[in-house]
Formats: sequence, structure tokens, C-alpha cells
Amino acid sequence: MSKEPFFIPRLAVVGVGLIGGSFALALREAGVVGTVVGIGRSLENLELAKELGVVDEFTRDPAEGVREADLVFLSVPVCSMGK
Repeated sequence: MSKEPFFIPRLAVVGVGLIGGSFALALREAGVVGTVVGIGRSLENLELAKELGVVDEFTRDPAEGVREADLVFLSVPVCSMGK
């Protein structure tokens, strides 16, 4: 297994709650992520995530949020995902 460092230039996090936000912050603290885009339904939560430095930018449009992402992290309840 390679021990080479990796870097994610653009990360999209769908669901910036406890798990998604913690994932983004851990990658940011490790210095392995560039821009973090938060994607969610609640404008209030997305604005808070930006204020706290969890995300650099956010959108409520999933297609827009994942555009040009190098990695997409899904952190939403299973029942809320479409079939």
C-alpha cells in the first residue's frame, strides 16, 4: 500500500452536518484538501458551515455543487437518497 501523500483539490460534501462537517474539517486540518463545497437543503446550516470555516462555498443545487469536484462525500440519511 502506498504511503504517498494525497491532495483533493475540490471536495464536495453533500450534507454538511455532524459527519459531513467533521469529515471536511479533518481533511482541512490534515492539509489534504483545497476548496470545500457544502451542499444541502438548509440555507441556515450552509451559512453556519461557512462562518465556522467548514466550507469555502456552498449551494443548495446538488448538480452545481458536484460540478468539477475531485471527490464527492455523501453524508445524508439513506432514506433521503433517491432510488
